[in-house]
Amino acid sequence: MLGVESTDQILDYYKDWDSSKAPVMLVLDNSNNFTENIENVDRKKLGHLRKKYSKS
Repeated sequence: MLGVESTDQILDYYKDWDSSKAPVMLVLDNSNNFTENIENVDRKKLGHLRKKYSKS
């Protein structure tokens, strides 16, 4: 668990943080690659798991 001193160091590091000056750390843009509804994908995966474990 973090002590009070280490927590203060973290807060001091980020106190002047400005998102407009920070570099981009991660960009996820897969919107064009994913054409299927997320709920449908979940249903397919759950259906597969139900079949797999109902046979046991």
